[in-house]
This record gives sequence, C-alpha cells and structure tokens, in this order.
Amino acid sequence: MKVIISGGGTGGHIYPALAIADSIKSKNPHAEILFIGTKDGLEAEIIPKYGYSMEFITVGYLRRKISFHNVKSGLKLLKGLVQSKKILRKFSPDVVIGTGGFVSGPIVYTAAREKIPTMLHEQNVYPGLTNKILGKKVDIIAISFEDSKKYFLQPKEMVLTGNPIRKAFREPYKIDRIQDKRQILIFGGSGGATKINEEILWIAENYDHLPYEILVVSGKLHYDNMSRAIEHQDIKVVSYLDNMPERMKEADLIITSAGAITITEILATGKPAILIPKAYTAENHQEYNARSIELKGGAIMILEKDLTGKILHEEIMRLIENPELLIEMGTKNRSLAQDTTEEDLYKLVERLYKKEKTD
Repeated sequence: MKVIISGGGTGGHIYPALAIADSIKSKNPHAEILFIGTKDGLEAEIIPKYGYSMEFITVGYLRRKISFHNVKSGLKLLKGLVQSKKILRKFSPDVVIGTGGFVSGPIVYTAAREKIPTMLHEQNVYPGLTNKILGKKVDIIAISFEDSKKYFLQPKEMVLTGNPIRKAFREPYKIDRIQDKRQILIFGGSGGATKINEEILWIAENYDHLPYEILVVSGKLHYDNMSRAIEHQDIKVVSYLDNMPERMKEADLIITSAGAITITEILATGKPAILIPKAYTAENHQEYNARSIELKGGAIMILEKDLTGKILHEEIMRLIENPELLIEMGTKNRSLAQDTTEEDLYKLVERLYKKEKTD
C-alpha cells in the first residue's frame, strides 16, 4: 500500500495527518507513506521528526477580496498543480488523503482528476475553504462532528469518524486523591489564550478566596507575566502540561478555547466544559465547534467579546453548585465520543486501496 498524505499550516491539520499515518503503519507496517507540504509551513518542521518522508510543493493562500496577492497565489497554485502531477507519477500512490490547509489542495485535486482514490479528513464542524472546494471531488469525506454534514455540498460519501487523538485520552483513569474543592482546568491551546488569561488575572485580583481551585496553563509566551502577577492560594499557573490526559480526567470542569482536537479530547474524557472560542480564527470555525457541543448540552459557550472575569466566575459558581448538571454535561459529552476513530479511518483507507486494485 502506497499512501500520500497532505495537510499543513497549523497543528490542527498536521497532527491528525500524523495520526492517520501512524494508524496505517500500525496496521500495515509495509505501507509506504509520503507527506506533501510546503517548505515554509509548520509541517516542514514537524513531519520529519516523526520519521516520515516528505516532498514539497508551492502553494499560496487566497484572500476573499480581489487583490494582487490573489494573482500571485494563483500563479503559485498553477505551479503546485504541475508539481503535484509529477509527484503522483513518480510515487504512484494507491490512496491520497488531505487533512486540510491550502497545501492539501493541489495534490488532492490532481489525484482526483487522475482517478486515484482520495479521502478528506475534516477536523472542525465548519469545513475549511480547501476541504469545502475539494468536497465534491473526493471519494470519501471523513468528518469529526455530525453537524458537518450540512456544510458539504453533494459529497460522494461522508463518514463520521471523529478526530484521531492520543490513546491516553481514551483510556480509563482512576483519580487517586481526595479533592476538597472542585478542580478547574483552564487552558487555551498550545500557545495559550490571551483573553482567558486576562480574565483569570481579574479573578485573582478580585477574590481573595475561591470555593474552587484553578490550574491554568498559560502557554509559554504568557507564563512569566502570569506567574509574577498571580499570588493566590487557589490559583496555580504552569506554562505547559506534559500529562494533559491525566489532568483533564482529574478536573471537575474544563475551561478552554474550542479547537477541534481539544473538543475531541473533552468528549473522550467525558468532562463538562465552558468553551470560549478564539475570535478571528479561519472561517470562525471555533465558534461553530463550540456551538455544536453547547446545543447538545455538553458545554456552555462564552464568546470572547462577551467574556469578563466576573461572568466567568459566576458561570463557574453556577455549575459547581449544581453537581447534577456537571454530571449530566459530562455524560452527554462522553456519549458523543468516537472511540474507534483511528481504526475507522484505517478501514476507509483500506477500502479505497482495495477499490483502486479492483478497478
């Protein structure tokens, strides 16, 4: 089996691509996998560290308004399509997979034109521009949220698989300490969330004693300022957690932004959440993610523009004073978890591989 995988620009596209590759290799150790990215993209830094081969193409992103930038991007896209065709002929893949980001566009589009079996994986509720464009062309779209179905027009086939995540999030975990106070875990993605951090500072300055304990993961960029500013018996600040699965399972409530992988981890651990989608994300996808979970009863959403320390504290108090609601929210989230994601994605790849061999 020979597979090309392409996705880049952000970790949200890259790590699912790696998880798919790892799943393929675990099931089929002799499979050949080639990643396609750009030399300037984050994928060029991350993918080789995992031991996978990689080739590069040229691609530019498009802006919604007509501009000279789009003219240059169009020329780059044409070059990327030519490069993609050469790579396909040289590597001769059985299956081509895209996980989003502009870099996946040329290779997936060209593969579909060449009648090579193709699949997209969409991490968010609202699909990114590249995946929306490619949705009509590919053989299968693997989605992570049921609500994504209404945003793809005329797909050939759509399968709910969920997002691939680390196994540790899916494994049972026993809390081995007695919690005198409700434990609140707060983080804002790998780089932290400025707005959330600001409102935690407000809480620290305005409440000498809290009826709950906060562990806030500030992100390395914000850590020095946060750790200097907060001297509070109920609030602990760390820059990073290397045991996030265990910490999430210990928490009574999780407060975070609304990235797709983070939400998948919350569902897997069955935790109630307050979701604060980051403003100005591409396609406003975090708000779509958060709203999807809120409507199903597993989370409370607060938009960044509406967030204050007072509102956040009051919302925490409302939830921790209602333990039945916390349990109900966590139970609803757990019911939404997709526990066989990696296996399901491999089965789709295998099906496309067999289809290619029989055509």
